[in-house]
Amino acid sequence: MWDFLKSGMTKAGSTPTFDYFHPFNWQFWSAVFIALMISLVVLKLRRPASTWGEIFGYIFDKKVWLHPSSIVDYKLYLTLLPLTTFFLVHLFLAVTVTKGWTVQFLEGHFTTKSIEGGFGVDLTFSLLFWVATDFGGFLGHYLLHRVPGLWEFHKTHHTAKVLNVVTRARAHPVDMFLFKFFPAIFLGILYGSFQYLVVEVNMIRLFGMNAFLFIFFQFFHTLRHSHIRWNFPRPLSYILMSPLQHHVHHSYLKVNKDIQRPQVAGWVRYHCDTNIGVGLAIWDWMFKTLYIPKTDEHLEYGLGENLEKGYDSVWGCYWTPFVDIHNRFQKFRSKRSA
Repeated sequence: MWDFLKSGMTKAGSTPTFDYFHPFNWQFWSAVFIALMISLVVLKLRRPASTWGEIFGYIFDKKVWLHPSSIVDYKLYLTLLPLTTFFLVHLFLAVTVTKGWTVQFLEGHFTTKSIEGGFGVDLTFSLLFWVATDFGGFLGHYLLHRVPGLWEFHKTHHTAKVLNVVTRARAHPVDMFLFKFFPAIFLGILYGSFQYLVVEVNMIRLFGMNAFLFIFFQFFHTLRHSHIRWNFPRPLSYILMSPLQHHVHHSYLKVNKDIQRPQVAGWVRYHCDTNIGVGLAIWDWMFKTLYIPKTDEHLEYGLGENLEKGYDSVWGCYWTPFVDIHNRFQKFRSKRSA
């Protein structure tokens, strides 16, 4: 069943992103190696007087890698690995069903038009594949922050006190499910639309994966969760989400709206309310949640002591969200009956 589903998703254009993070996938280790090389370059340019030994010491700082928060990250990662097949099935089915509904809707409301394929069509489809995946990730992430009940599940990810490359797996299964659901829906719409419009379309791939996603995962995604501050030039930060911009998203400090440019939405109060996007920053610019930090800006990771209670173990990360949702419901009932 695993081989069948993996084959199906490869034909669909991309190795599933959760499988990408699997330790038996060579692409995971190549991304880690590239992240190490980028870290060396970034740190050497920023600290030219530092020796290579000092730079390696900073990258592999045991205060980060052996921090109690990091230990919880590693344990959560190991507990999520057995769920890989479940997430793959859910992703495959969501894309397939949405694709069918999209084709059925278009054929029922419009005259069928078949466009001849070609490199231009393939390139457009491949680029839109990345854009659809990215916007779906943004929308799902946005709702996880804005809907109180969903936020309780997403809080697990934000209780990390330090960032390392495995912090990405610090997630509740419900959070992981929802985070992947929305990209799958938008991909289904994209596939259905192209199946309706185009005679034949082929994904532009690198090593079996959508080329644009492959480049993003290999060169940028790993350092989003790390202690290496890699910032992009300000103009580029309006388009692509730098690793440092995502670091800001993991900080619980308040946003100084008097000096923040561009201006953020009224509901945005803390760093973690900003930079919700995955690869593209344009969604945050459109939704007024974009925050472009200074390279040396002070950040504090986590949610603060009052909101981090109960998240210091694997069981706590899985169970505490249900307790907090129950408490929210009880408070809501009390207000209704008062």
